[in-house]
Amino acid sequence: MEHFFIAGALLLLLALIIFIIVRAGKGIKRGVIKQVLTEHTASNVIVAAKNQKGIVTFQFKNTNKVDCAVPECVYNDVQVNDKGILTFQGLRFIRFEITGR
Repeated sequence: MEHFFIAGALLLLLALIIFIIVRAGKGIKRGVIKQVLTEHTASNVIVAAKNQKGIVTFQFKNTNKVDCAVPECVYNDVQVNDKGILTFQGLRFIRFEITGR
């Protein structure tokens, strides 16, 4: 009888651990989705490079870079080493306001 009690307690503990792991995973996923869908603005961003296909590489203060497909009018307007304010959503470009050349 005592073995059944111990086995039941261990089974209950295992179920609780699995529940906590699944719940934490959903929270992390929800947080990542929220972060990707949230619009972000970064100042002091530099245009690091432009390629022939309408992709502009923006570099942040911390030296991280992100490649964004930009509209043709933005691509034609920006120059390498332009500084400005980048607004983006995940990897989706929203706008770039030039503050210095």
